[in-house]
Amino acid sequence: MHTIENDQLRVTVSPHGAELTSIIRKSDNKELLWNGNPEWWGRHSPVLFPIVGMMWEKTGQIEGNEYHMGQHGFARDMDFLLVEQKPEAICFVLADSEDSHKMYPYSFRLEIAYELDEATITVKWKVVNTDERKMAFQIGAHPAFAFPDYNPMDKVHGYMRFDDPRDHYPLTVVGEKGCTRNEIRDTALGPVVDLDAKLFETHQTIIVEDGPMQSITLIDLDATPWLRLTHTAPVIGIWSPVKQGVMAPFVCLEPWYGRCDTMGYVGDFANRSWTQSLAPNAEFNAQYKIEVL
Repeated sequence: MHTIENDQLRVTVSPHGAELTSIIRKSDNKELLWNGNPEWWGRHSPVLFPIVGMMWEKTGQIEGNEYHMGQHGFARDMDFLLVEQKPEAICFVLADSEDSHKMYPYSFRLEIAYELDEATITVKWKVVNTDERKMAFQIGAHPAFAFPDYNPMDKVHGYMRFDDPRDHYPLTVVGEKGCTRNEIRDTALGPVVDLDAKLFETHQTIIVEDGPMQSITLIDLDATPWLRLTHTAPVIGIWSPVKQGVMAPFVCLEPWYGRCDTMGYVGDFANRSWTQSLAPNAEFNAQYKIEVL
């Protein structure tokens, strides 16, 4: 584990998956990231690469060949190399390997960096195409934020505010086998939403495409904002598991450059929804911010 910190935050990152594992607010020593208890979900904030979500039947066609990958790709389960660490910044790198080529044919370099500025964490991604051909890929984030005062008996665990003045959002409908239906529904959802079991029993995962919800604020039961996520990704996912009518102690706010397949999709991976493309030697850069309020 590696730690960066300043006067306001202490942040811990694991080289396994270059995964953010802890965000401590120093003013009250409060942990704001989910602790990874597998009773609910055994991760904290995995990177999703080179796919976001699930391929139909876990199978994808890439340049005429068939490849198999589990949900969200393989980067989250691989060890990254630490290449730079400063008191308030850290950077990890993952390169392709014989193991990755069994699932994904391209040569690549993936850099993940975390930087602190007062009470804000900036997460930076750089994808470099080191192959001799055009490379198709997706990338996304999956941070799980722990409710400050979670009580499983509460019907509502807090609120989220979309800093986008709408009362309705076009939600992509979740279907079978981790994929979506070819359907979008205009849904009354916002601009302030109760975080409760009913929300995620109804929608499973909230998926909104084409750029809205680029700033989401989490608010506690006392109506105090405590965290804000901002991004410029074209897709946002919002998820929390529910068991026997009880919502988990966290909610995930997930900016994505990509998303899961539509049910039954058997086309080329490059034509998958929101798939990114890189020419040889080109690079893709993106970031999102976590602001502790």
